[in-house]
Amino acid sequence: MALTGERKREKDRNRLRAKTAQGQDIGQIPSIVDAIRRRDCIADFELYCKTYHAAEFDKPWADYQRRMAARIQNAAETGGWRAEAVPRGGGKTTLCACGIEWAALRGSHKYPIIVAASKGLAVKILKGIKMQLYTNELLLEDFPHAVYPIRCAKNEARRAGGQTYDSEKTMLEWNSERIVLPWIEEEESLSDGVVIEAFGMEGAIRGLKHTRPDTSTVRPDLALVDDPQTRESAKSPSQTQSRLEILTGDIAYLAGPGESLAVFCPCTVIYTDDLADGILNREKHPEWQGERTRMVESFPANIELWDKYADIRRASLREDGDGQAATKFYLDNRTAMDAGSSVSWEHRRKPTEISAIQHAMNLKIRDEASFYAEMQNEPVQKQDDLELLSSDKIAEKVMGNARGVVPDDCAVVTAFTDVQKEHLFWMVVAWTNDFTGFILDYGAWPEQGRNYFTRREIRKKLSTTYKGDESGQIFAALTDLGAKLAGTPYRSKSGRELSLARWCIDGNWRSRTAAIESYAKQSPYKAVITVTQGRGVKATENPFSQAQRAIRWRTGPGWFWVDGPGPARWVTFDANLWKKRIHEGLSMGIGSRSSIQLFNAPPHAHQMLADHLRAEKPVKNESNGRTVYEWQEIPGRDNEGLDCLVGCAVGASIEKIQRASERPAAVQAKARVSLSEIQRKRRGA
Repeated sequence: MALTGERKREKDRNRLRAKTAQGQDIGQIPSIVDAIRRRDCIADFELYCKTYHAAEFDKPWADYQRRMAARIQNAAETGGWRAEAVPRGGGKTTLCACGIEWAALRGSHKYPIIVAASKGLAVKILKGIKMQLYTNELLLEDFPHAVYPIRCAKNEARRAGGQTYDSEKTMLEWNSERIVLPWIEEEESLSDGVVIEAFGMEGAIRGLKHTRPDTSTVRPDLALVDDPQTRESAKSPSQTQSRLEILTGDIAYLAGPGESLAVFCPCTVIYTDDLADGILNREKHPEWQGERTRMVESFPANIELWDKYADIRRASLREDGDGQAATKFYLDNRTAMDAGSSVSWEHRRKPTEISAIQHAMNLKIRDEASFYAEMQNEPVQKQDDLELLSSDKIAEKVMGNARGVVPDDCAVVTAFTDVQKEHLFWMVVAWTNDFTGFILDYGAWPEQGRNYFTRREIRKKLSTTYKGDESGQIFAALTDLGAKLAGTPYRSKSGRELSLARWCIDGNWRSRTAAIESYAKQSPYKAVITVTQGRGVKATENPFSQAQRAIRWRTGPGWFWVDGPGPARWVTFDANLWKKRIHEGLSMGIGSRSSIQLFNAPPHAHQMLADHLRAEKPVKNESNGRTVYEWQEIPGRDNEGLDCLVGCAVGASIEKIQRASERPAAVQAKARVSLSEIQRKRRGA
């Protein structure tokens, strides 16, 4: 009897399902080829590298590589933090990637992570681990429960997702940023469900956890933090501090309450006092147990011969030669030229070079500064004291949130108004508790209806918009602007509301002070209004922190206020200090703690504000042991936006927003409090 059309289609679907299921099942997992070899390598990380990665470690090992392997194993087995500086190209990243692979395959760690200066670099390390798991024949022989299902997935994420073993899903994940090893549940399978994930140093790395098929939850328990700084961040003190806070705060405490995360950080020192230089310093950061390895442990005694060698080599290269004339000179005088020298790895040289010390000296001759930084981990170059982004770069520093929308992790919103003769310039900024700032909105009042205008080009003026004298115009303008800034709460994407916590108004102009103070006393928003006065404290003057304080003074970093007889409060702040802080925040990468970024808009829409922020230049002055950047206006430039951002930051400081580095040690050590509780306590205060 012929099948109906629908019955035939159902039969075809069932046949296809059966065929697909058959194709997704990996069948029998091969037996372990050499159980003794596997057992010994599980117990000895150096042996693991030499056995399963012989092609990558094809030269005899240096003593520092053996020490590094031992320290990786020690960190994995006993916990703690380790920092290791070795010469560039010395195999540190390969060794550490093998460490992640080793910890995963033996199942000692359920959630090892890879962190690098950028996400792209971390993904590249993970890609290398994936390639080994997919192609390494010895790993397939001795760790078949982990590797055979990966081999069956044919390096395809789609195949991995549908894979089964004995009619059960293997739960294998296989993508560019994260892999989850198969869940086999057999006695010889050590690595069931192990997660390996890659992150950039400034990426979203907090709160990581993974739920396994048995419903247990795991958090990161081992971290490889490979070269956590870029050349740009290493040059910047502010970015160095930000990355240190990420390393010792966000990353080091990923394991969760009561648990410890083993961290191994291979690094290279680029500038004096950069991130690597800091964590390697056992006096400053003994918790990292830092070790430095130099390419040249001691230099040759006969420098005169090496100077002649350098002259011969440079002359040869200038004449399109290959430097062999210098090599001949070295061969003729090798005993004298090698005397007194010692290198960390005797086998590191090019095929055309005779020895490791010749290779090292060639690098030194080519670029001495780079040699001391990259190969000796003893940089001669210092960090910049203060770096300024260009206005174009500032305009590109946008976040994902639209204009006026508060990021969900912000705790406080502040505003500032700069009072000019014919307009007010205003800004609103949201702040997280670690002083990360998000510019929500800014502009002129009366509104100009343009993205870009200058002080000289103001079309809608106070004098033509409001009646009365200058004081009356300012009072009326502040009344209207106050309704805009403080009249309604600010909302996040999730719908959470934050009221304006502090509105600072510029009181530097004596002719306008009466109107501003009158409004501050009568405004319906007087509880949040503070009149401010900026004063640039010079290097020749004592900082505010050393000033004599009256009983009613309240102080913060670079500011103080005195409670007056009325509701209006006056705050005086150090404009030089706060402008430096603002530019430090602007120079930090997006996502860094204490960085400053703008709402989402095309760069041309922010060009006016960016030009305002670069309207003054810092001049470094030193006196009586104090170094101060004294800011000077650049003629012809408008700077209202800079004044507003500074004022918003001072307002945040008044509201007890602090950089992590400014908090008392006891506060820094506390577990993070939920945002709702922070806000509840703030309201209660």
